[in-house]
Amino acid sequence: MRLHFQYAGGLKTKDGGPVKGFALRGADGAWVWAEGKTEGGDVILWNSQAPHPVAARYGWAANPAISIENGAGLPLRPFRTDKESSF
Repeated sequence: MRLHFQYAGGLKTKDGGPVKGFALRGADGAWVWAEGKTEGGDVILWNSQAPHPVAARYGWAANPAISIENGAGLPLRPFRTDKESSF
């Protein structure tokens, strides 16, 4: 899944390490943790357990792991692409 952030200004991980804090929902409705990378203003996510993801969430937890910031060092705030209200 590719997520595009129009005004991101060069996304990167805070510590130069791997992308953390993203989950993907597969077509079966199950959520799995995602691997990912930044590419300009995009975050690219994948997990072999969700080959055709239908939604993504970032920092969606009581004590979220967040790892993405923009070129100015401002953190990406938690969000979700689905409209369901349950975890």
